[in-house]
Amino acid sequence: MKKFSTLFLFCFPLFVFAQQTTIPHNHAYYYGFEAELNKTENDFHTSIRPFLESEVRAITNYDSLSRFGYNNKKFANSNIGRKFLKQYFFQTQGEDYFLELSPLFDLQYGKDFSNDSSLSVNTRGVQVSGSIGKKFSFYSSFYENQAKFPDYISEYVKEKEVVPGQGRIKTFKGSSFDFSQAFGYISYTPIKHVNFQLGHGKNFIGDGYRSLLLSDFAYSYPFLKITTTVWKIRHMNLFTSFQSDVSLVDNLASYPRKYGSFHYLDITILKRIQLGLFEGIIWQANDVHLNYLNPIIFYRPIASSLNATNNAVIGANLKIKVLKQTQVYGQFVIDDLDFKKTKEANGYFRQKYGYQIGLKSFNVFGVKNLYLQAEYNQVRPYTYAHKKQLQNYAHYNEALAHPLGANFREMVGIIGYRWKDLSAELKFNYAVYGADSGMYSYGQNIFLSDHNAVGGLYSFGNSIGQGVKTTLVYAQFRVSYLVNPKTNWNIFIEYTSRKQSTEFAARNNSLFNIGMRTSLRNLYYDF
Repeated sequence: MKKFSTLFLFCFPLFVFAQQTTIPHNHAYYYGFEAELNKTENDFHTSIRPFLESEVRAITNYDSLSRFGYNNKKFANSNIGRKFLKQYFFQTQGEDYFLELSPLFDLQYGKDFSNDSSLSVNTRGVQVSGSIGKKFSFYSSFYENQAKFPDYISEYVKEKEVVPGQGRIKTFKGSSFDFSQAFGYISYTPIKHVNFQLGHGKNFIGDGYRSLLLSDFAYSYPFLKITTTVWKIRHMNLFTSFQSDVSLVDNLASYPRKYGSFHYLDITILKRIQLGLFEGIIWQANDVHLNYLNPIIFYRPIASSLNATNNAVIGANLKIKVLKQTQVYGQFVIDDLDFKKTKEANGYFRQKYGYQIGLKSFNVFGVKNLYLQAEYNQVRPYTYAHKKQLQNYAHYNEALAHPLGANFREMVGIIGYRWKDLSAELKFNYAVYGADSGMYSYGQNIFLSDHNAVGGLYSFGNSIGQGVKTTLVYAQFRVSYLVNPKTNWNIFIEYTSRKQSTEFAARNNSLFNIGMRTSLRNLYYDF
């Protein structure tokens, strides 16, 4: 990873301009300008994330939306004040080039009152980005971290051998962890309608807080993305390189590698409706078919015609602008579906699908900068799993879609308000899922073979919540002050309450954190 980041840092600036970089995907940050993108008169394809900055700037006043008003006092306009409040740490530009460099950090201290333990995060990093001309841009960043997490996250890390979405760990001072992560890409737009990106990072498909198609929960990965836009149609090709379950191999061995090929076609219909069609296939390095590199044709028929054993997932994304500032959205994902077996009885183990329904509203009740989001997600048992464990819908021991894997129902509610540079947000999650127990697979753990279904191979009677019924209630309230919008540097205080319970036991966490960070990533701990 370090070599990859260094390559972008020192080589590509030599020949790589414009604003062809993407805006880092952070949900809270995106709320600041997403209302403008979702206006009825705009055909912006919001379900392909992160957004290209040049496209956002073309239809919004991006700088003013990122910050509601600069401090115009004397300090804010001094050389030091501009660096702290308005600009990147270092930047230089000419007629046909731009280059910036900024420190990245996440420094926080907290306490888990439920067991009287301390919490901490110590992240230091750097980012560099720039452009040459109007067609080439580049970005690179690197994070070095030490952290002490609450017990439920620590147990996850020890089981998965990775920090959620942030990579493999080394133990640090007994109960803490040391880990690092790199991002980097080059972006090239040869003509108005086509953009190429080659890099190492994450992608997200959907309009929700979660994605059941492809989310940014898992660790970063190498990718080639080709985005083509013609009229009201946008088509994305995404070719990726994933790594399989890290616990299946010795620490000194190379990890089993697998690849992903994805198509996503998004169409704007009658200004208010956007419909996206998705398909993806996960295939092993030793099972290569050149047809999987085809940028247009459907993968599902190809896999069937080749009698391939790869893992194919298809789905759809829908967004409807019901009001000027309000949209409803949803997703439907199919991993496997046997219509013939459905007629025989209910709950066939290969009825593997899920759906999402959500609502997102901006300037709620006419209150400027008040936003609201409500979302429901449901996924049947064994979805995203595969008979071959190395071909599950996962990367680096983490799900490529929802953090809970499968066999769950979840509700998410988010309400936030921004006044000048001060923000407040309340997020609430409620989920019920059927956890796996012992050697039995009830369908929640996507890393287990679906051929080990608890009722046996080709079993019926499977339903959501089977297994150890687990209820999760998660609530978080955060207040933050924006210092510098260029790197989303903010100072924050947050309180989190988490309760996980089964008929056998219950666990409560009451967490308080204070700190400052450059919030340029989505970090999911709400599971």
